[in-house]
Parts: sequence; structure tokens; C-alpha cells
Amino acid sequence: DITGSMGFYIEQAKENVLEIINRIITECPGIDINLGFIGYRDIEELETGNYIDINFTKNYTNVKEIIQNVYAYGGADTPEDVSWAMENALNKEWKNNARFLVFVADAPDHGREYHDSYLDDSYIDGIPGRKNLTETIEKLAKNYVSLFCMKISYLTDEMLQMFENVYKKYEKCEFLIVDMMNYATLFTDAVVNSAIKVYESHRNVDVK
Repeated sequence: DITGSMGFYIEQAKENVLEIINRIITECPGIDINLGFIGYRDIEELETGNYIDINFTKNYTNVKEIIQNVYAYGGADTPEDVSWAMENALNKEWKNNARFLVFVADAPDHGREYHDSYLDDSYIDGIPGRKNLTETIEKLAKNYVSLFCMKISYLTDEMLQMFENVYKKYEKCEFLIVDMMNYATLFTDAVVNSAIKVYESHRNVDVK
């Protein structure tokens, strides 16, 4: 999430994500790592080119530079376009056996099923023509994509609970929520340790 409400957290989030990348590269020598990055805002800004979608690449320097140059702005109502971000993550070319998605957001997706109804949501019945977020999360789990969530705000509680309920059904991938409101320094360690665990258990397994 790179909307304006992330302004207070964006530098800490970027710092954590970059540290995760650096540590996995360092602590797993020889690992064949492909990096991608998705930065999303709100629906009105999709057509103006204010989203970022970087396909998987081994050009780590380029991806890290893009992350370093991200700044928070924009946004309309409180929910943001999480469904777009997750659908684009799902549709990337996941080739390696160990697959990780780090999710950083302070607001839920559009739709009453993902947040308390008192939030100002311009798409309370969901976004017309957009795939359902719950179905997309289910497909990510079925595709063996481990999901690590950085919790920044209580506004995401209902959405993250849905994520957890889906992932409980799948044993071949990790699911993790770290509460940044209380444990900011633990997020990097938790993600790196989980990622290495998944990598070690999957590197000799043929995932199709």
C-alpha cells in the first residue's frame, strides 16, 4: 500500500522489505531468487498510471532502487485496491519451489466483508468486474505462496482474519502476521526465518 495514509509508516516498511531481501540473499547463498514489487493505491488512480507493478527479475539492484524511491500519496476513501494487488501477485510467473509474498498495508480492501461497515467505502458491495479477494487468496495458498503480513492498523483486522482462515487449510505454505504496532523490530526476523524454513523444505520438492 503506497497511498497517503501510509506516510507515517512507509519508510519503516521500505526498510523492513529491503532488509528482508538483503538477508535472504546473504543467508541463502546460491539460492535462485527472483524479486518483484507491487505498489497499489486506490481505484481512481489505477488508470492514471500511479500503480507500480514490477515483474519477477534477478536485477535486485533495480527492484531495490524502485522500493527506495517509493513515497506515499493519493488515495480516496479508506479502503484501498488490495484485490488488484493480490490478483496481480497471483498472476505473476511463479517458477521457484519456495514462494513468498510480503504484504504491507494499513487499510482493508473494498467490500463490507473485509472491514467494519462504518468505514467510508465507495465500493461497499465490491468493485464491479473485479475478482473476489477471498478467492484470490485461496488461489495463492493453493499455489504454495507463503504469505507474510505486516499489520500496521486495526482497520485490516477483518481482512487479515480472512487471510488466516484461508491459509489454515493449507500445510505446504507459511502464513504469518506480525503486529507492527507493537513489534516493528520483529518483522524482518520473522519473515526471514520463515522464508528460509520454507526454502529449505521445498528446494528439493517439485512443485507444479
